Amino acid sequence: MGIKVGCFALIDPFSALEHQLDRIRDWGFKYADVADSTDGS
Repeated sequence: MGIKVGCFALIDPFSALEHQLDRIRDWGFKYADVADSTDGS
């Protein structure tokens, strides 16, 4: 069984979630924690 490593999606505070997910994807992550997806959360 493999381990899936993700990234907490608070990269650029107060920016849109789509922007943060783009940054995470550009770093090579396939998974992100988006439990609280309001801007700046």
